[in-house]
Amino acid sequence: QEELADRVYVSRQTISNWENDKSFPDIHSLMLLSEIFHISLDELIKGDIEMMKETIQKDDVARMKRYLKVNIITMLIACVIAIPLDKWIGAWSWIPVILLLAVSFVYSLELSKLQKNYNLVTFKEVLAFLDGKKFDDPAKPKTRTEKAKFRLRRIVIEVLIGLVASLGICALMIAILDLLKQML
Repeated sequence: QEELADRVYVSRQTISNWENDKSFPDIHSLMLLSEIFHISLDELIKGDIEMMKETIQKDDVARMKRYLKVNIITMLIACVIAIPLDKWIGAWSWIPVILLLAVSFVYSLELSKLQKNYNLVTFKEVLAFLDGKKFDDPAKPKTRTEKAKFRLRRIVIEVLIGLVASLGICALMIAILDLLKQML
């Protein structure tokens, strides 16, 4: 390992990490390894490309799940605490609610980036991705115009669902607060 590390200009630990699939060599190191072992780059990395794609996808799936959890939790907390804080503290109570919604918004943007990177358009595709499966929907829009219309419809539906859910949660919180007032 040490001799090879010297010839490739990396540490012995780096060679060990490559052997144990903890990391992958960069393109410069791959070229040097190809020369040292007298094999083509194709032969050298043939099996590793699929493994690297799978590793990257697993990392992105885990990241997407984490973003979804944070997004949902922050949104729920903001909805649940909004009205009680307003009743007890007043106008200043909206600061933590707005901060929570801002965090939720940032994670929504990150989710959108991941969806765009993997060309995930439909909810079925996102679910398949989260399960680590491939999904090709024949009803998926093909042309640029169809994609734009589909995204616009999806955004409108998501906004409406979000508004209805938020209003429902707020109405439930108001009802609970009214019940608490009557009980006290």
